[in-house]
Amino acid sequence: MSIVILNCSADNEYADSCIDYAAVWLEPDLIACVKKRMALLRALHELDEHLYEMYYWDFHPQFFSYSDFLVGKDGGLVLVDKEPELASAQRLIDLFLDQCDMPNAEWAALPADHGGALETVLEHSTCRTECTQMVVRANDIMWTTIPKDGSGYVRTASLAEAQLCEMEEERKTAPLEEGADGKNVTTGNFVEPSTPMG
Repeated sequence: MSIVILNCSADNEYADSCIDYAAVWLEPDLIACVKKRMALLRALHELDEHLYEMYYWDFHPQFFSYSDFLVGKDGGLVLVDKEPELASAQRLIDLFLDQCDMPNAEWAALPADHGGALETVLEHSTCRTECTQMVVRANDIMWTTIPKDGSGYVRTASLAEAQLCEMEEERKTAPLEEGADGKNVTTGNFVEPSTPMG
């Protein structure tokens, strides 16, 4: 199973979003579901060439505010002295994000052994959202959501079908590129939305 961290951006200046990233656990069932939905969209496009994308209610992503987490609601790092486990997790995720040059890279695949640290960070930094949807196009997916009590949407960077398949295959067959701290890392740039088919 791969864990991917996606950059997020608000669709307008009034969205007032605290969301920086979304974490998605790419379990085999989810990847299979995405492939099935892409195949369905392609089949339906054969019947109606104006079909471009489809939306599904989907709550796989966990959206989080990493900048608020780093600074802390009361200024300074969050309970670093009082919660050594959290401080350790924070340092590990800090190093990972720096290593991946986030946010310049639009997504990054988290090493499997970082999953526990990410979950610890998410316990303290997850943003409340509603109406989260998976957006499926012919060759890529992304997610949209509305910050709780916000106005406007936040969207994730896109992941291409080829990238999903590549990550899935790499996890099965070969070690990933080794990062500066000896951990395995994969990063990627923003995937431009698919052009309309036809």
